[in-house]
Amino acid sequence: MNDLTERQRILLTLVVRDYIETAEPVGSKTIVERYKLDMSPATVRNEMAMLTEMGRCLDIIGEAVFSTRGWEIASEGDGIRFTRNKENTVLYVTNLGWFNDELRIRTLSSSRIDLKTLASVSLLGAPGPLTYRQNAEGLTITVPPRAPYDSPAYAFKLTFSGQIPMLNQ
Repeated sequence: MNDLTERQRILLTLVVRDYIETAEPVGSKTIVERYKLDMSPATVRNEMAMLTEMGRCLDIIGEAVFSTRGWEIASEGDGIRFTRNKENTVLYVTNLGWFNDELRIRTLSSSRIDLKTLASVSLLGAPGPLTYRQNAEGLTITVPPRAPYDSPAYAFKLTFSGQIPMLNQ
């Protein structure tokens, strides 16, 4: 819960507490009145909608987040994050936002890493493999022109036939 705002933490705690105590659906007006919150029911609904969306996102890309390890580098620029599975055979590239048509990952350029053991690239939560190519500018993944679902982040799964190759220094 570290990425939640203080208000979201409080609301989530109160909603869970109220639901456990009453075993009834929890309304925003009830929460505001019962706990004498200094916010409107509309604010509670908006915050809960954001929390719900975060939960949906993690349902889809959770594989790239939970039980993963850091990779050799953590990020590229402001939008790309790297993690790997415990066995070091899958590299997850999580992008904050959607790129129409293609995503270029400069860290995975042919001068920095040999991807000959890359067996497949897929987008978590979407069917089928994606096409990709590697050159001196990076690994370019061809993506659908429109995001297959609404999310603040999209995780690409790069599966290798062996261990993830090391980056060249």
